[in-house]
Amino acid sequence: MGKEWHQDGDLYLPPLHYQFTFLLSKIVPPVGGKTGFKDLRALYESVDQSVKDHYDGSKYLLIPESNPDFEKDKLDLFPKIEHDFVHEGFLNGTKSFYPCSIHGTIRLKNG
Repeated sequence: MGKEWHQDGDLYLPPLHYQFTFLLSKIVPPVGGKTGFKDLRALYESVDQSVKDHYDGSKYLLIPESNPDFEKDKLDLFPKIEHDFVHEGFLNGTKSFYPCSIHGTIRLKNG
């Protein structure tokens, strides 16, 4: 499993942060292929209600200066952006957890 999960739309303010990724492999190599996809909707549905209640209303704050991929002299181009940690899909309203990158923090609604 990968050490860093992210959504490619992290740097866009909602609702522009929704990004769609499609992967089509014409030739599948016998080894490698480190790209992975996780169904965070299914994860949300699988956890106890107490976990859902704990995170509902919480925010994920992306902190660009913690990402070594960004040039330090251009950080002003990347504002701190907040996303709902539990968000509803814009197509059908299904709840899921936000695919946070390690370059941010979760601010609990009660903390």
